[in-house]
Amino acid sequence: MSQISSILLHADLIAILAVHAMSCFGQFCYISSVSLMVRDRFELDPTHFGYLLSFFGITYSLSMWILVPRLSAYLSEVSILAAGLFITGAMRVFNAQNTSLFRFYFAHAFIG
Repeated sequence: MSQISSILLHADLIAILAVHAMSCFGQFCYISSVSLMVRDRFELDPTHFGYLLSFFGITYSLSMWILVPRLSAYLSEVSILAAGLFITGAMRVFNAQNTSLFRFYFAHAFIG
């Protein structure tokens, strides 16, 4: 019980939760807008649209669970953030000009 109370009394808890909420909100806004764009661009049926949403969730979860903790052991937070922003920006530009669903899935694996 003392560990939980020490976490709840942490001075930066509100700031940490606010940053987490904003980043999650941004990711969900991206997923919903890109999903609609991809559905219209590639004329996906509801089954394949569901696969797309599942793929978004799986790649996002795997990157947060496996990739980021391993990278943080070797790199600083600033370098991870800078590399992540660069890779995400480059892959989003690539996906904006993309005409193949397979290449969209491949490129989105790096955005996740």
